[in-house]
Formats: sequence, structure tokens, C-alpha cells
Amino acid sequence: MQNDSYNFGVIKVPTSWDEVTLLQFEKINEYYQDKEKTFNVVDVIDIFIDKDKDYIMSLPAEFLEIILDKLKFLSTEIETKEPSNKIEINNEVYQINFMEKLKAGEYIAVEMATKDNNFNYASVLAILCRKENEIFDSTFENEVLPNRVALFEKQPITKIIPLISFFMNCYILSVLPSQLSIQLKEGINQERKNIESLYESGQVSRRSMKSAMKTLKKLEKTINGI
Repeated sequence: MQNDSYNFGVIKVPTSWDEVTLLQFEKINEYYQDKEKTFNVVDVIDIFIDKDKDYIMSLPAEFLEIILDKLKFLSTEIETKEPSNKIEINNEVYQINFMEKLKAGEYIAVEMATKDNNFNYASVLAILCRKENEIFDSTFENEVLPNRVALFEKQPITKIIPLISFFMNCYILSVLPSQLSIQLKEGINQERKNIESLYESGQVSRRSMKSAMKTLKKLEKTINGI
């Protein structure tokens, strides 16, 4: 982190991804996700320095250029690291339990956390990446979760990336197939209704209806194994 000091104060500016926190990473991703938003240099700088927008607006234009020059690393990719389900923070180990599927409470909490912001990694990790023997229940959600989110938000993004990679891999391999299974079952139920409607209107024979229903039952059995 580099301090740039002039007669209007000292400003801390990150000069590499190692100095960017998870919260800052979330904010810059959310900012660029809005394709309709007009790029505003003040908005971007506001994410990375500990000053408010009024202060930033009062800075000389040439100083803003200096700050932007420090932020050039944002155009580079973060160094790729092996996915990991564990992280150590302040001598405490937090881990994602990959031996068990998501519990209903965990799944709902993750869905709610990412409903309006797909980059809310701090909340997702606070929910899933816990200390050994910690259980995600109402007590954890109300008394532990807020401080745990804040803890993850402060971590360097380069330290968090292995966890995010691990979570995304697990999500694709477990949660998405479950969602697909639900959608397929809904489709089968709708197809049953369509076939029954055709039979009742006399457009298909009883024999054809039974054959179609048998096929759908076999397909449903296969989907239940997903």
C-alpha cells in the first residue's frame, strides 16, 4: 500500500491485488457489472481509498491521474492459485465442509445473500466456511454471521481466491444439478398434464397415453438419481 502525501493530506492507494480487500473486490466487480452505468473515475477511486467522494472531488485533477496510475494493476488478472476449502485467519482455521451436501438453511442463506448481488462472496463464505464443529443455525446467523462477514471482507482478495474457486467448483457440481433436477421434474409434470388433456379430448388413445406415461415415469426415476 503506497501513501501519496501532498499539502492536502495523505491517501493510501493499493498498488497490487495483494493490497485489495475482498470487500473492495466485490464492489469493483459489482460496479463494472452494471453495463448501463456511465464510467465515473470518482466512483472507482472511492472504492479503493479511505476518503469520501466530496474529498476526492476537491483533489486537483493531476492528483487523480496519479492515483489512477497506481491502480493500473486492476487491468491485470489475479494470480491463479489452487482451489482450497481452508483458510487461516488470525491463527483460526475456517473451512468449507465438502463431505456433506448443503443443508436447507445454508442453501437458503446463500440464495438470499446472492439474490441482488452475485459478487457477495464475503457473506457466502461466512455462511459456508466455518470453524470446526460450528453449526449454521439461527444462533449462528444472528450472533456470529455479521462479524464473520466483516472478517472475510477485510481479507486480501489474493488470500480469498482459492476459497472462491473451491466454492464455485462445488456449487457447479452439487447445487446446479439439483436445480436442473427440479426444473426437469416440473417439465415432466407439465407433460403429464398435457397427455391427460389430449386423452380426455380424444386426440390420443388410451394405449398411447399409458405408453407415454410409462416413458415419463422411467425418465423421472432417472432424474431422481441426479
